[in-house]
Amino acid sequence: MKFGKLDMQELTLKECSFYPEAKAMVIAEYGDLRFNYLNDNWTTKFTITRRIKIFTTEGKNQANVSIRLYDPVDGGIHERLSSVKAITHNLVDGRIEKTPLNQSEVFRTRLSDHRTEISFTLPNVQVGSVIDYEIILISNYLSVLFPWKFQKSIPTKVSEIRYVIPEYFNYITSQLGTSIELTKETNSVHESFKYKWESEPGIGGNKAVAIGAENSVSKEQRFVARNILPLEDEPNINNKPDLPARLEFQLVSSQMPNSAVKFYADNYESFTKDILTWESFGKTLDQGAFASPAIKELRADSVSDLASAIYHWIQNHFSFTNEYGVTNNKAGKIAFNEGSGNVPAINLTLIAALREAGINAYPIILSTRGHGIPHPVYPNYEDFNYVIVGVKTEAGLILADATTKLSFGTIPERCLNGKGWLVDNEFGQWVDLKKEAHYSSEVSINMTLEETQITSELHITHKNYAGVTTWEQVDSIGATNFIQEIDQKLSDWDIENFNIKSGTKESKEHFEFEITASRAINANKRIYISPFILGMPLENPFRRPERVAPIDFPYGFEYRVIAQIKIPDGYSAILPESGVFKLQSNDGSFIYSTNQVGNTINLVGIFKISKTEFNPNEYQNLKQFYQLVTDKNQELIVLNRL
Repeated sequence: MKFGKLDMQELTLKECSFYPEAKAMVIAEYGDLRFNYLNDNWTTKFTITRRIKIFTTEGKNQANVSIRLYDPVDGGIHERLSSVKAITHNLVDGRIEKTPLNQSEVFRTRLSDHRTEISFTLPNVQVGSVIDYEIILISNYLSVLFPWKFQKSIPTKVSEIRYVIPEYFNYITSQLGTSIELTKETNSVHESFKYKWESEPGIGGNKAVAIGAENSVSKEQRFVARNILPLEDEPNINNKPDLPARLEFQLVSSQMPNSAVKFYADNYESFTKDILTWESFGKTLDQGAFASPAIKELRADSVSDLASAIYHWIQNHFSFTNEYGVTNNKAGKIAFNEGSGNVPAINLTLIAALREAGINAYPIILSTRGHGIPHPVYPNYEDFNYVIVGVKTEAGLILADATTKLSFGTIPERCLNGKGWLVDNEFGQWVDLKKEAHYSSEVSINMTLEETQITSELHITHKNYAGVTTWEQVDSIGATNFIQEIDQKLSDWDIENFNIKSGTKESKEHFEFEITASRAINANKRIYISPFILGMPLENPFRRPERVAPIDFPYGFEYRVIAQIKIPDGYSAILPESGVFKLQSNDGSFIYSTNQVGNTINLVGIFKISKTEFNPNEYQNLKQFYQLVTDKNQELIVLNRL
């Protein structure tokens, strides 16, 4: 494929042959990365050429193109746009009409102190258009090469990337994301670079310096994928940035002509030492003198109690600005005096206060749900976007986040994402963020069958993250709308009473409410009763025949329903069969028990899943288990009049 050169078949294409429902498709894309040496500096030149076919109105959003670049405000390492050209092709009266992109419509926006975004929109895009664009990027950021994503939100017919790496550089190549079939070729390419070199110091500390042409037997790697299905939204999907099938390159070492080997791949030990020297991070942690007067007024019998008291003091003092981050120059006294701040301003201030009280407290940096998973071996500061607090107590390590109104020891669901890195020169380690996370729902149902109606009294108790989720829902939409949502779930029933029985904003991990509901029946006919009217899954969320993305639950969970149904004399009951069912891996179970004693029918359902992450190859097992559970929960009790 050559930029701007296409044939009539591409313009008359009506659908994607291997994914007919596509709104648009990548006909072909090619990437080419090569090294250059100029003015004593190595750089890479990355050329991306892409052609996209638009099938529907919704597919026209593919004309909006953006590229994020590593471009720190301070420092000499940058990625930059060298050139961009783009053309929209339309078929008009049997001939190809081309509309080029005006360079004045290419925009650069600073997103943060480390990132800028280049964006443009191709002109005159219509249903049936074919768009071409070619981007050239230049970078002297050699530690990590530009990655290549084979998979996108639309299908891709051909995706090819070629990397030519001089023999002086040793990179680790990683194929990440969903599994796709790649064709790989490796060849040797002879290149020549004008290179300035320095020898190691000799006798007297003298160095030899010279400039000459150096030949390199460079390694050319070519990867090709075809007919790549798009990434789609699916239930319990998390960390979309990690999902696309892609290649990443990490620099391990280099050896320039007449020079010694240099190692570049960082590790978490050196990463920790570095960020603990930052004024906006490590230097804030022992600046807690501002908290000393308040700490003297606190009374506690244990480290846990004192830490909890300081946590609630900081928590109640601050107003959260809803901004994430890892570093903040104001953390400590300045942030405390201002009374509001982002995540690091509040939580680094909490650590300083805890340390002032003699408590071992540490920052734990993490990536929130949906932001991706940090590399477990090679640290990258940009992998992290949040910091919480780890407190060492007699009960073990307790995690806390004072930006929330949660109890001491509970972190928000947004933080339940894999592992976080505890930053300390002595105790640095990965911390499982989901270890203490659990969701518990208990529903007690008492049904009474009368001549013309069934009356149900429900008592619902939500604990742990079930309580947190319910409280946040009520806070967000209000009690009235919350009741309406419950009413929709009980569509066959008339709610006569709704009462929030217990739970306070100071204890969001517990929420209780009661419901009284009824529905009319015809006692002269056979009566069908669905016993689990609330508290159990009734539909299988996993419906697709296959899945390419991992299943990620934020926590393990347990749903428990106990139902008791009283029937009058003169009826016989046909009950669903009892059973015990388990996932093949024993990471989930479902207990369903029924019996009748006199005029009382008793049912118990307990649905548990303890594992939080399932690989795509475990999908069928999980899907079948869910189907069994939902089918069983929909089975009816049949009452026949004698």
